[in-house]
Amino acid sequence: MTVTRPRHLFLHFAGAAVTKLAPPLVQLGLLLLVARESTLDDVGRLALASAASFLCGALAELGFATTLSIPRPTFGTAAPPLRQTGRVRVASAFAGSVLYVVLWGAGLGGHDAVFLLAAPLPFSLALSYGYAGAMNASGRLRIEGAVSVAESVAIVAIAVAGSLVGSALAWSLVALTVGRAAGTVARAILVRDLPQSAGETVGPLFRAQLPFALATLAIVFQGQADMLAIGFFGTLGLAGLYGPLLRTTYSTLLSAEAFSWGLYGDAHPDERPVGGLLARHWRAASIALGTVLAIGFALLAEPFLRFLLHRSLPNLTLPIALFSVVIVLRFATLVLNVEILRAGRQRDEIPVLAVASVVLAVGAVVAARAASIGGLAGARLASEGIIAAGYFALARRVPGASRRRERAAPAPRRVPGGRLRLLVATPFPPNLDGAHGGSRVISQFLARMAERHDVALVCLRHPRDPEVDPVLRSRLALVVEVDRPDWSATRLRRLAGGLRTRLRLFAGTPLWACDVDVAAYRERLRAVLAEWRPDVVQIEYTVMGTYLPQLEEAGVPIVLVEPDPATNAALDLQRVSRRHRLLRRLDVLAWKQFEPSVLRRVDAAVVYTERDARILSPRTPPRVLSCIPFGTDFVERFSSSDGAAGGADVLFFGSFVHFPNVDAARRLKETIFPLVRARHPRSSLYIVGENPPPELAAGRDGQVVVTGRVPDLAPYIALAGVVAVPIRLGSGMRVKVLEALAAGKPVVASRLAIEGLGVVDGEQLLTAETDDEFAERISLVLDDDGLRARLGAHARAWAEQNLTWSATLDRFDELYSRLLRP
Repeated sequence: MTVTRPRHLFLHFAGAAVTKLAPPLVQLGLLLLVARESTLDDVGRLALASAASFLCGALAELGFATTLSIPRPTFGTAAPPLRQTGRVRVASAFAGSVLYVVLWGAGLGGHDAVFLLAAPLPFSLALSYGYAGAMNASGRLRIEGAVSVAESVAIVAIAVAGSLVGSALAWSLVALTVGRAAGTVARAILVRDLPQSAGETVGPLFRAQLPFALATLAIVFQGQADMLAIGFFGTLGLAGLYGPLLRTTYSTLLSAEAFSWGLYGDAHPDERPVGGLLARHWRAASIALGTVLAIGFALLAEPFLRFLLHRSLPNLTLPIALFSVVIVLRFATLVLNVEILRAGRQRDEIPVLAVASVVLAVGAVVAARAASIGGLAGARLASEGIIAAGYFALARRVPGASRRRERAAPAPRRVPGGRLRLLVATPFPPNLDGAHGGSRVISQFLARMAERHDVALVCLRHPRDPEVDPVLRSRLALVVEVDRPDWSATRLRRLAGGLRTRLRLFAGTPLWACDVDVAAYRERLRAVLAEWRPDVVQIEYTVMGTYLPQLEEAGVPIVLVEPDPATNAALDLQRVSRRHRLLRRLDVLAWKQFEPSVLRRVDAAVVYTERDARILSPRTPPRVLSCIPFGTDFVERFSSSDGAAGGADVLFFGSFVHFPNVDAARRLKETIFPLVRARHPRSSLYIVGENPPPELAAGRDGQVVVTGRVPDLAPYIALAGVVAVPIRLGSGMRVKVLEALAAGKPVVASRLAIEGLGVVDGEQLLTAETDDEFAERISLVLDDDGLRARLGAHARAWAEQNLTWSATLDRFDELYSRLLRP
């Protein structure tokens, strides 16, 4: 049976919010009623009875509110198996009421008989939670929200009417019991119209439910441990003060729980790729909401409690401040919890929650004995801090090879060696005259590969990026460009984008991965995979592993091409960054988790140099990694005589979005070229490439010329006397070096810049490391026309023999054939 999705996602989240917020709001209303009509001790009795009944009811639901929200990964059914789990849920609900009576008999609240009025309440709560989970799975939380509103109105009406003729405390407990029972009956009737599993059995129910039951036990105990400590070791007066404070705090926290709970099932972006702004940016929205509510709580909690309890209060500045921090931590925790739960790792949370519960219980007992509200709030903050840190560690730890890859039935594969359908996903539009080497290399690869196979391209495009090269577009079977949002367009968008990336970085997503994560791209990728049905999918750069969940659905081999290992690039940037050092450190940590997880999930990974292969080998499963150097079409674009041309100018070119290029150009301009200029006064330095930073501004005397982006590099290379490449950061084959060699141009480069090329110092180029060595060798080339001609001729001959695309494409064809063999 197909699960019907709601037409309005907003109503789904509104229903979740009402469901979670109605009970604490009703509780605050009842506390207000009792405080007006009775003593602070009676307020404490109501707070303790409510906390104990919630504890027992939540324990008795055994996690069914969660598992019935996500029936497919839990039970293996498309719809919630309400009928098959019914007996277990009813028996457990009855046990919840028994547990409540046991706690009362053990001394909770001093054996006051009024507590027994709420004994049936855990039974109703436990069953209601399960029904709400079924509504969540069907995307019908708006129905649950409507029932919660009606239920809450009934409870308040009964309590107010009863207080006119009897004890406000007693009638409040009666109202809770009767109102919740009526709500449970209404839910049981309404869920009959929802999609339900038709099978008789749901597999090993005990094994499927146990992790969620244990996690629920830990969560609920951690949520109520401080009130239990007061119930057994404190006074009713302390409960009457601390209970409303805790309930006020949790009224804000439950909005976070509502939002994250609504994302467990049908409303998550993975299930609903076009769910709108709220669904796409739910992480940032959650943290922003938590921050706003924490500030509001800090400002309004004390006057609200005075109004609620209708009496003077002790100084609550410290506990309120501590609870404000608790609110922010809890919102962050629930954001992390969504990803952990949807990954099927609920059991991993149990140790974290157990430690947090023990810390809270011990701290709360000590504070309750001392009648210290500040101590109780401090114990709660310590417990929440442990959970936040533990969930953060869990969210960053990817299961790796053990992660199950759910793939659809694969498309019929072509015979290895025949013409294939190759789908390539890139984070930018490839261009034969692209501003950076990666764009040019991918474009040349696609143009040449399209001569052998049918090639489709799905790429992201920033507003500042040029479109896919028209010549390349004409050669490809399909080109899809998806706009990437420009977070720098306005000051407000810059602030929103900065908050978004930092929040996701905190959750373990690298900065670049945040930038390329676009819901519209995910949707288009799914459509192309379904309609075009490729034989092989190839992603350029590890960052495109962001879309592996969608690519894996196609059931075909996935190849990763990584020109510059991401973790090492982030480390290089961290080492030289003068600002945002903490941000760079977090980015490195995020890449250390993200990169290995991608390498473990692809079928093959390709790097350009042996050095990069050595870097990635420890992070990659056996027989996955290959080293295939790329070619360049500069061999064909330049004649053998072009390299001999040129004057006395020094050239550096590259995209300055890539920080190693910024570092090299800055070094060349500030320290190396002044030494060259001292010996060659007529020489100029040309710095060519898009997005040059302000520190590379051109000199007024014409000594340094900074062009920015140019439509064609070839004229600048042809006119240069020497190409300087003082690279000291990064990895991969340097496109600029290959293009200069192919053009027959003298090159002076660092050893890192020529890593993996197989060229010889003094034959095809000159190498240098220090600033003085670079200045000396550049001057040597400019002084000696014979050396210039000899280096250029040898470079050109080497390029003609080693830099053609034919050998590269043959290696890729071999790789594709191996992956497609049965």
